[in-house]
Amino acid sequence: MTAKDRIKIAARLLIRECLKVLWVLPVKKRRILFESYDGTQYSCNPKYLSEYLKKHHPGKYELVWCFDDPSKFKGTEGIRAVKKRSFRWFLDYLTSGVRVTNAATQMTFFPKRKGQLVINTWHAGGAYKRTGIISEHVQANSDFKKWRRREQAGQFDLFLSSSPVFSKTNVREAYLYKGRILKSGMPRNDIFFDEERVGRASQKVREHFGIRGPVILYAPTYRGNFNDTGELPLLPYEIVCRAFKERFGEEAVILVRAHYTEKRRMLDAYAASRSASGEEGRGRLLDATDYPDMQELLCAADLLITDYSSSIWDYALLGRPAILYVPDLDRYEAEDRGFYTPIREWPGIICRDGGKLEEAILGLDEDKERRRAGAHLEAFRSYERGRACEMTERVIRHFLRTGSLS
Repeated sequence: MTAKDRIKIAARLLIRECLKVLWVLPVKKRRILFESYDGTQYSCNPKYLSEYLKKHHPGKYELVWCFDDPSKFKGTEGIRAVKKRSFRWFLDYLTSGVRVTNAATQMTFFPKRKGQLVINTWHAGGAYKRTGIISEHVQANSDFKKWRRREQAGQFDLFLSSSPVFSKTNVREAYLYKGRILKSGMPRNDIFFDEERVGRASQKVREHFGIRGPVILYAPTYRGNFNDTGELPLLPYEIVCRAFKERFGEEAVILVRAHYTEKRRMLDAYAASRSASGEEGRGRLLDATDYPDMQELLCAADLLITDYSSSIWDYALLGRPAILYVPDLDRYEAEDRGFYTPIREWPGIICRDGGKLEEAILGLDEDKERRRAGAHLEAFRSYERGRACEMTERVIRHFLRTGSLS
């Protein structure tokens, strides 16, 4: 371990001990502090849990959300927004009876208090691309980062899981978590078990983008790591649109959902491609990267095209056709993150070039793909039942009443 890493660790341990004097401030049992993607969004599992509590238990809990920029999230009724790393956030972090996050990050210089419940909902289901400590070969983690990962894992009291495979790979192995796991599924996936909610979400997306016909959602993940992303193959969108029209007799719009680490580069590349192709193809691609709810986009999609993204798990719950467009499969498997589960066992049709992509769309069998998705969920012994929010609230209520998870 380098001297720099030792100093970083020692500094955090010292600050942690000093901050314990603030334990004189009482824990506000019914205050729940939410955070999604490190304070950048109002989204994902924390959002769905927060909305559930607000709707089904109005006034019972004090709902607080922390954001890097709270001004972007004004007007959310029944929720107090606080700026991350502000003095008020500092107090909320120390005194909230419950904290909910969808990431592995926790403040290692903050002392974990008795009487606080810290819940990790995570932001993915299934067990597909490797992450956490299992992907250190692409993250170049220092000894300090490894120490921080272990410390962060120790601060969680509850981790939500979508399946036994997810519990083993993502929770235990990748993030070194040793505590209690709730076999609930993902709160954000409860929507897929309510046809009326799916229909409303689909209509909302279509109205937002002005779409009347079919929707293809293209949602690739990143390559490499967050700080140094690798090259992302571009989707041959004209082939996709042409094949879809030939197969289904309707023009489709492609919503492009770039991973936030890839957004600017990916969209610039598509803009250049469309400009080079002239007028043909304009209007077929719409940027959905900043649309605030991925689950709503999935509800609207008649076809999902992704690569190594765990969105394939969520979409399988809808039973709709999906395609894995993976021209860089060999390199990704051998040199990038690689997989927990062999890609041939995933739902979705594997396509490694434009020709196979066209062939897959022309031959789409919706009933066959529905069966494939169902078989995958069954093989993983999915915990998804549409009751994740309900189950999580029940645990919170029990903890606040008894101070225990047992």
